[in-house]
Amino acid sequence: MLFLFADLGSVFAQVPIQPTLPQKTVSLTLPAQGTSTCPTLTTGSNCIRNVPAGDDTSLQKAINAATCGDTIVLAAGSTYSGNFTIPSTSCSGWIEIVSSALSSLPSPGVRVSPANASNMPNISTPNTSAAFQFLPNSNHWRLMGLEITTSYVSTTNCVYYLVATGETVSEQSQLPAYLIFDRIYVHGLSTTNTQHGIGMDAQSVGIVDSYCDGIHHNGADSQCFFAYNGSGPFLIQNNFIQAAGENIMFGGADPSITNLVPSDITIVGNLVQKDLAWRRQAAPYNWVVKNLFELKNAQRLLLDGNVFQDTWAAGQSVALIMRSVNQSGACPQCVVQDITVTHNIIQHAPLGIALAAYNAPYIAVPTGRVLIQNNLFNDISSTNWGGRGWLFQLSSDPTFIPHDWIIDHNTGFEDQSGAYLGDRGTINNLQFTNNIFNYGSAGIRGNGVGSALEALKTFASGYTYNDMVFINSTRNAMGTFPARTHWNTVTGVEFTTISGTSPNYSGNFQLTNSSPYYHAGTDGKDIGLWDWNCLNNDSTAAVAGKFVPGPGCALSGDLLLPQPPTELSFEVH
Repeated sequence: MLFLFADLGSVFAQVPIQPTLPQKTVSLTLPAQGTSTCPTLTTGSNCIRNVPAGDDTSLQKAINAATCGDTIVLAAGSTYSGNFTIPSTSCSGWIEIVSSALSSLPSPGVRVSPANASNMPNISTPNTSAAFQFLPNSNHWRLMGLEITTSYVSTTNCVYYLVATGETVSEQSQLPAYLIFDRIYVHGLSTTNTQHGIGMDAQSVGIVDSYCDGIHHNGADSQCFFAYNGSGPFLIQNNFIQAAGENIMFGGADPSITNLVPSDITIVGNLVQKDLAWRRQAAPYNWVVKNLFELKNAQRLLLDGNVFQDTWAAGQSVALIMRSVNQSGACPQCVVQDITVTHNIIQHAPLGIALAAYNAPYIAVPTGRVLIQNNLFNDISSTNWGGRGWLFQLSSDPTFIPHDWIIDHNTGFEDQSGAYLGDRGTINNLQFTNNIFNYGSAGIRGNGVGSALEALKTFASGYTYNDMVFINSTRNAMGTFPARTHWNTVTGVEFTTISGTSPNYSGNFQLTNSSPYYHAGTDGKDIGLWDWNCLNNDSTAAVAGKFVPGPGCALSGDLLLPQPPTELSFEVH
């Protein structure tokens, strides 16, 4: 804790509190299942239940009869049409529903794709209800190698969920629990409204090595993976995720469970994007397009090693948006806090990250303890994608004061501003350190104020600012910046390689040893993104769909939060 004294009295400035990482995780360890064939489809235990191809009635019978240690095997290449319910179960082991051709699918750690569908059974809802509905108190179910979809075609009605869980459960103890979706191809149709892929309203949910697509609606938000009434922990790992609304969302509706906040969320190694063809579609296929990722109620979340890309200004215009929102007035506990965002690539979007975007009167608990570090932003462009062209939108409120936000060691190329601060009120304990941003049109700007320094003084109480580099500018006449602001050209920074037209670059953006910003940060590391080994390893894996945790990276469970800078330059008011 540090203090400064000014002529007008004592002024307080505090190093931001760093977020708490997820405290629980989802184990993917394969269980030991029974190996003998059940005497009949509905008798026996700890055994294998083979469901005849296309026999919808037998599938539900096998599900109803299943006990711990059972494996329900569905015929690859066949279709099971219906609305299948997963009943209440009481297991310490697991019940599996698997493809008969599971051995022909990619091995664990490798993502499936539509090319694998011929080796999957097709479970399809023929109406607006879910293909799978997990009932209260269902637990320990693992679905592997399945295609889950719909045959219902409508742009006036919608399939609400392809997989539904505990959306209406009012007691946490009754939530479905221990659900794993492993190498699942879940998708809507190109000509129908499908609102949600997999609902995650449960205790302990894992979605891994899977592929979600075709989730869109022409009159409402839609999400591949969506939770508002689930407690967690959650693991979303190595998936392809393509939806029109918010590809991944926590919150957005008030939970039915008192005091619930989705917690202990790990999202790693995913490729998250929108289909650029949707940008050009007309009615009735003009899907509602919003953000790639959104939080309205979530805590202890790690977002690491993902690639977020390809979205545009439409219903909303942000790649990642995080804000505490009491959606309909029945969630006073709704909060976004303890959020760690590391080693991600965020590119081809109208705005990078929005924190606590002003949303009164629905703010609940202020957004707090957020770390954004070692991320690469590229082609954040109002020209190419519409919208604002800002890397960060940092919004404040005079009543619900957001606090403890750290933006450190990021490299970003945008065409307007590295950061926009404001609306009204202030942010307590904002840290801007060790970043390299394009200058764009303003560098840092604020709502209704004339310079970066005034924006920080007005909208960030007791902020920390040090070693910020703005490129493509030699300090033009946009007003005063705080001390320790550096100015250079894109070539003068000395990236290893860089080509293209600002702000859409390609190349190797690691600094050379001769760069003036090499090992020049407040902590002795490169200014800008320095952890290139992890970012390159993890982003390559996210695009390829082959989960390969890098040693010492967050994906290997070895994330180290940064220490406070050894040298601090405080600008306060």
